[in-house]
Amino acid sequence: MGLAGSAVVMPQTGFWLYGAALDVRRGFFGPLGGRLTASAYWGRRNGSLGQVQADLTGLSLAAQGRWRFDWLRLESGLGMRIAFARLTGVPLDGNVRAPGTVSGAWGGPAASLDVSLLVGRWSLGVGAEVGFSPWSLKGTDTGGEVVAALEGAFLGLTFALGVDP
Repeated sequence: MGLAGSAVVMPQTGFWLYGAALDVRRGFFGPLGGRLTASAYWGRRNGSLGQVQADLTGLSLAAQGRWRFDWLRLESGLGMRIAFARLTGVPLDGNVRAPGTVSGAWGGPAASLDVSLLVGRWSLGVGAEVGFSPWSLKGTDTGGEVVAALEGAFLGLTFALGVDP
């Protein structure tokens, strides 16, 4: 079980989201196992029309391999990330436009790689996750132009502290 501080970036839309995750990992057969992660991320981006806040709350489920070498653990996995996403826009000029919110599903298939240093039952790790979201969430202005979106490829970076049972 571990707690992680992490960041998710969506390169094509310029959103950086920061948050925390709690994950539970379980071995099944030799080096094969699984991981369930609950996470929440928040981020803001300024634009020409105002500020957009993005929130993601979701789960990730992955099958993974785990290899241990004395004080080092290497894990790789394939899975799916699904989240409830919300974009909230606050215009620069409150007299011209009202704030707006859109929400919906976000996520998709993902692959991960994690490396951890082991000290007794404790682990200190870094990890990366890459994936693609076929579901997009787009915020538009009153003219229908997209001003913010959560869509396409994503990259996650994680710094974690864990304890092994």
